[in-house]
Amino acid sequence: MSRSVLYITYNGICNNTNGIGRQTKTLLSLLQNRYESILEHVGPVTFNFAFPAPTHRTLAYSQADLDWARDIIERRGGRLYRLPHDEDSSLWSPEAWRQLSESAARLCVKLTAQYDQTLAIAVDTPFAGVGREVHLLREGSRIDGLDIMQVLYSTDRIRGTRPTPGRLEWERDCIDYVNRGDHARLADIGSFMTRHLREEYRADPARFMPFRSSLDLMSDDLRPMKREDALEIARRWEVPLDRPIVLSFGRADPIKGVDLLIRSLAELREDVHLVVILVPYSYSQPLLEGYRRQISDLRIRATFVPQFTRELPKALSSLDETRVVVCSARGEPLSNVPFEVAMWAQHGGPVVVAPAHDGFVEQIADGRTGFLYEPEAENALTEAIRRSLNLSKTRIAEIREAAAEHVRRDRDILPNLITSLQYPW
Repeated sequence: MSRSVLYITYNGICNNTNGIGRQTKTLLSLLQNRYESILEHVGPVTFNFAFPAPTHRTLAYSQADLDWARDIIERRGGRLYRLPHDEDSSLWSPEAWRQLSESAARLCVKLTAQYDQTLAIAVDTPFAGVGREVHLLREGSRIDGLDIMQVLYSTDRIRGTRPTPGRLEWERDCIDYVNRGDHARLADIGSFMTRHLREEYRADPARFMPFRSSLDLMSDDLRPMKREDALEIARRWEVPLDRPIVLSFGRADPIKGVDLLIRSLAELREDVHLVVILVPYSYSQPLLEGYRRQISDLRIRATFVPQFTRELPKALSSLDETRVVVCSARGEPLSNVPFEVAMWAQHGGPVVVAPAHDGFVEQIADGRTGFLYEPEAENALTEAIRRSLNLSKTRIAEIREAAAEHVRRDRDILPNLITSLQYPW
């Protein structure tokens, strides 16, 4: 019996600007490093990938990323498919989502003629309509050999999210269809997100299948950096190391709460150096200038990096001079940052501080693998950072080791993906 997985994503093939991209890179890395281990457990399966055809609007397009992805996929017998859509429309709009979901649905149907069984993994809001579009293409009849897993990493109802017109209805239609259908499931990426979909969208608990958000722990990208290399990168980016570093990195979005972090450091301005690394949606984004002004007005010494870099957060997370990595998000279903920092800081580096809500609660055990603070309490973030700065070297090392062990135990993509592929589909 021939089996295939079709991974449908909008980020991580020809670019890498958010957590969706990191999950795509993680799967590709697994195929590169441990493909034979997958086959040993689940038998022959071909991995195909689909992504929106790149346009002039594609953020942070990288030909090197695209070539890397294509080489990994094709060397293992798969194909990389480009999905047609309106090149002039924003990718983050209901009209684009309909186009992309319809293109992906047509590809799903096409693959049923090539394989006996296909599992289509449709990632996040832009592809939340894949199951329904397949249903429409086949006029309501079930397609033998095709199963669809809708993977939502965030929704319009996550706290702090800026509403997008039509998004809530789009997501509700997706989940209503999954609740009714017999070939579509929802991904269980983590306990918070599954509970959120059940409570906010009335998702049927019986319609979930395991698809745990994970890392490829064998990837060179997650290995701690040698101190001399990390110091060289810090020097190249002109990051001073004469004060304890407080680090924050991620995409430039108000939901990430960088303004809250900056404000929290006013009392600690003489004690720390702030490093903020943000991936912008555009280089003229007013949000970035607002952060710069806030840093200047509060007289906080800082290094502000408004561009994507993987080497700098990895280097700083490998150095003892970096004492704290702060996730100050107003809302966060499940962040890659605590997991990645835990891997980078295994031999020396920071602890993670995050708010005690949403996915952070399942990622961090307060006082054991990092620190949680009550986001509504006055000065709570400041005190959590101060608490982390005052830790002994022994205590920091204990927390780092516990955090790394938590990731090794729960978030390795190989056993997690095997569990997904062994689930009935």
